[in-house]
Amino acid sequence: MIFVSGAPGNVGTELVRLLSARGHQVRALIRRPEAAEQLSFAGVETVLGDLADRDSLERSLVGVDRVFVNSAVGQVILAQTNLIDAARTAGVGHIVKLSWIDASESARAPLFARSHAEVESHLRHSGIAYTIVRATVFMQNHLQLLAGKGKGVIYGASGEGKASLVDARDVAAVAATALTETGHEGQTYMVTGPEALAKADVARIISEVTGRQVRYINVSPEQMAENYHYLGWPYRWADELVAVEDLRVANRLATVTDVVERLTGKKPTSLEEFVREFAAP
Repeated sequence: MIFVSGAPGNVGTELVRLLSARGHQVRALIRRPEAAEQLSFAGVETVLGDLADRDSLERSLVGVDRVFVNSAVGQVILAQTNLIDAARTAGVGHIVKLSWIDASESARAPLFARSHAEVESHLRHSGIAYTIVRATVFMQNHLQLLAGKGKGVIYGASGEGKASLVDARDVAAVAATALTETGHEGQTYMVTGPEALAKADVARIISEVTGRQVRYINVSPEQMAENYHYLGWPYRWADELVAVEDLRVANRLATVTDVVERLTGKKPTSLEEFVREFAAP
């Protein structure tokens, strides 16, 4: 039995689908009953729970031998340690954790990067066999734009800074391999797309593929933060998102690896392929 937290979600839903398609029994942790509809695949059961509730996690892990650790952004990342501790109590044999490509305990790193690094350290010292999957920025972040919503503008404060955008489904495929095959214990995988792109490159590719004009407008970090605030993001999360722009400027997110192809046997999805698949007619 494989336990999946962070489902539904960009990675969680696809991971559950892949595991189901391969004939594995899956138990998915959800926070809202209605989320079960998105996970109605063969061999999949859902349980209501919360990463902050250690007791409920231990009950949910009965009979589980492998765990995928995932959660949303913000302080909730640190709650992943509850799942790791509960897994140790339940006798789980292998944990795969979704992390951030630039996870770091450095005081200069963004808070979420430090949080991921802290959880990684907790996992390494847990005594459980582990695999860490560090992912870069998801292509799925542009789905609203591909659906023709918004003003056809990508805002950013990263100038020519680049990131190797990755399809979250490729991340899920890597996680599925690590969960279901041997030989991945103790490994840290950097999962990226096939090329590093500046936000202006992203705007150009979307424009060329869809025929709709999309522009990139560079603003100051302060303007970027105010835009997130206007959209309703809590101040702490808005500041974290702006911190990602600084990582782009420093090209800390521009690493390109062969992990997707090496572990899954397929080339990582390019942004052009992603846009062609998801752009509205």
